[in-house]
Amino acid sequence: MPRELLLPGAIAGLALVAVAVGLTVAGGPGRGKVEQRDALRIGQIETARNHVLCLARATGDTLPETLTDQTACDPGDSLQDPFTGAPVGYEKFDARSFQLCPALELGDDHANRAWVGGGQFDAGSGCIRYDYRP
Repeated sequence: MPRELLLPGAIAGLALVAVAVGLTVAGGPGRGKVEQRDALRIGQIETARNHVLCLARATGDTLPETLTDQTACDPGDSLQDPFTGAPVGYEKFDARSFQLCPALELGDDHANRAWVGGGQFDAGSGCIRYDYRP
């Protein structure tokens, strides 16, 4: 290889390595799409939480056993995953606490997130636990 091509070749090689390392660290466009899907799911959790609170208020401040459709509380599309159609998980623990379980693809990334309504995220289950205070 001629000497005058050695430096440009080395620079091009380093540039390719830098791009590859950058995509590996940042996750590339695939991770960006996953983050966007999770952001939409997280936005729906607030609507699902409001639905639970509405159902509780409509039944004398009693948390519902299941997330049923009632005319007084329209959940919209918040009770289904927008990408898979699977229902958002719901579990009532006692008279004042419940959890919602979206199908987050990057659950561990949300462990330190501040959840609307004071929810507590459980990275193991991927669920957000809430306390109901009428």
